[in-house]
Amino acid sequence: MKKLLICLTALLCGCGTFTKSPYRIAVDPSWYPLDLMGKEANVYAFSSDILKAISKKEGIPLERVNVSWDSTLEGLQKELYDGVLSPLPPYNFNEAQYDFSSIYLPTGYVLVIPERAKSKDLKKMKDAEIAVQKDSEAERILDQYPASVPRFYVSPAVALDKLSKGEYKGVIMNVIPAVSFVEDIYADRLKVSGDPLNDAGLRLISAKGKKEELIDHFNRGLEKIKKDGTYDKLLTKWNVGVVKN
Repeated sequence: MKKLLICLTALLCGCGTFTKSPYRIAVDPSWYPLDLMGKEANVYAFSSDILKAISKKEGIPLERVNVSWDSTLEGLQKELYDGVLSPLPPYNFNEAQYDFSSIYLPTGYVLVIPERAKSKDLKKMKDAEIAVQKDSEAERILDQYPASVPRFYVSPAVALDKLSKGEYKGVIMNVIPAVSFVEDIYADRLKVSGDPLNDAGLRLISAKGKKEELIDHFNRGLEKIKKDGTYDKLLTKWNVGVVKN
């Protein structure tokens, strides 16, 4: 009888391990309303690999669920899934409804400069002509640096071409297409300087107070894969961000 009880206990414990329901994480493959300039598939693949890496590090099952952008938040409130990978900003009115993880992929604006530029900081670029898209967040960011001279562009490709020819001292644009341009067309001629200039990015969000343990797991796992080098390897693999040396 004692042996039978031991076997039953072991069996029940084993079943508990394998029948744990996974956290369902919704993903919109289009990443609306972000304009990723053709890098949507890269960001999707990077995000999928991030979920796998965090799942392994934290020992929790994470199941990706593809959904349309216009049903992500509604589905979250209806508890059709436990979390959403989203560009939704953590403004006060959003934080009243959702819990937010740390940023796992910055999508904000960065400064692109010539590879051999002496000045890498906007604060020190006095009277420098810096190209930005008119009526964008980038223009508002540049307003914080009154010593610079704004120049407006419609196409970032044209702006980067002018930068490579010395017509501008810098171009402010979104980090993901910036990395794509710099590491492809303008390799060894242009570079991304410093950290993103704002805190836009992709985060895991969940309904307020419903899945706080999921957010905790995600943040801990993210820190672990950053420390062991996995995160930078995935950035390089999918070409969606700047690897810090």
